[in-house]
Amino acid sequence: MARVAKSDKIVLDPEPTYEKKKAATQEELCAALRWYVHHKNEKDAAKYLGCDLKHAKNNSTLAWVTRMLSRGFVLPKGSKASYEELKARYEKEVHASKPSVEIDADGNVVEVKTNVINLQERIAAKTDQHIGELEGMIDEFGFGEKPFNAYDWFIEHEVKPIHANKIGEYFRNRAKVFLAAVESKDKEYRTAHLNIGKTRVKSILSVMASIVKDSERLAQNANKMRKPRKKKAVSAEKLVSKLNFKEKDNTFKIQSINPQMIVGASQLWVFNTKTRRLALYNASDRGGLSLKGSTLKNFADDLSFSKTLRKPEKVLTSILEGGKIVLRRLMDDINGKSYKLNGRINKDCVILRAVH
Repeated sequence: MARVAKSDKIVLDPEPTYEKKKAATQEELCAALRWYVHHKNEKDAAKYLGCDLKHAKNNSTLAWVTRMLSRGFVLPKGSKASYEELKARYEKEVHASKPSVEIDADGNVVEVKTNVINLQERIAAKTDQHIGELEGMIDEFGFGEKPFNAYDWFIEHEVKPIHANKIGEYFRNRAKVFLAAVESKDKEYRTAHLNIGKTRVKSILSVMASIVKDSERLAQNANKMRKPRKKKAVSAEKLVSKLNFKEKDNTFKIQSINPQMIVGASQLWVFNTKTRRLALYNASDRGGLSLKGSTLKNFADDLSFSKTLRKPEKVLTSILEGGKIVLRRLMDDINGKSYKLNGRINKDCVILRAVH
């Protein structure tokens, strides 16, 4: 294994080369990665992977490792699986971005429109991207003395709450697997992790714990600022769709208005042709009256009541033809007992008039 530059000299050394003799340690892997982080950029990453800048930016850690492998670097046993996972994620991302093509009847190559990626797939892809980059942060900070501030990283990379929740879940499980490997009785399995030393193990777990804790904090803070969801306004047509009422009555020569006019009305007049009771409903606020099924809502109990009519024809005519002043005095001019209303409208009720 060729010498790997120390972290304090890393910015002064040329790009290192390696001898294929034995696997590197985790500390040597991180020191090598730090060289590329300090010396190379997105254009270099794109060159190493043979892709565009967008994919290179999302997969810089894979680019550095790919370059290292081409120069003779041998990954630690415990890092091979992570490398393969990063590679598979990159290939999946590149494949999804490529347009599909086919040969038409004339032998021409034509692009085929692929199905639009749904929301869940977009969330999963973006989450995988963040996780891949954070794996690189663990490699960098898990073997260094400088603490990793996961929250600042989330803000800088514009991590959304939905991604933060999934990131926290991933690294929580990752930490459990790491601990299980450390505590395993399988010597070969343990050696892959324990050759970094107990101090490094604690450092890596500390970075993972920071990611989990700050991902939960980010999600909680975002939820506090979320605006309450506005209820979608229900149309008048839908509100009155289940209303049970009498369209017309030939005995009293009256006919109901369009029931949609009830919604938002400040006042409503209803006549029960069976009991001969005239009902007056006054809205409780400026929102006006509403409906739920066949029941009126949002009316003032103390200002809404009914009276029995002895001579319905005259009163009904006044309601249908009179102005607001006539309506204001009408109930007072009717002798009889006042009855409390429950808002129910049934098959015997004619909706006479709605005042807005």
